[in-house]
Amino acid sequence: MNNDSYTGVQKAAILLITLGPEKAATIFKHLKEDEIEELTLEIANTRSVSPQTKEEVLETSDLVLGKPCRTSDEQFIYACSLGLGALDITVAYALYQNAVKLGLGTKVKLWDKPLWE
Repeated sequence: MNNDSYTGVQKAAILLITLGPEKAATIFKHLKEDEIEELTLEIANTRSVSPQTKEEVLETSDLVLGKPCRTSDEQFIYACSLGLGALDITVAYALYQNAVKLGLGTKVKLWDKPLWE
């Protein structure tokens, strides 16, 4: 099944199944109760996940785990939304922490003053 045919919640459930209980528990700590319920139900309804599907859904997993993903400086890495804002933020924060730890990335000034002032 093509990765595009899964909903965001299904992709998130596959991500959590693949990461295993310990890493999934770390992610669940950052979610709201209703998001946890929705994901838990989806995980329970997921019968089996093929290795190919796991690979398709987990395009960002190596980044989250801090593994090298590019083979040259000309390559770019992008991520797509997994469907739940809190999960997206958790993944983005893990990516940021790994980039800082590895001394990667470029600081970019987005605005002169915060938009909320």
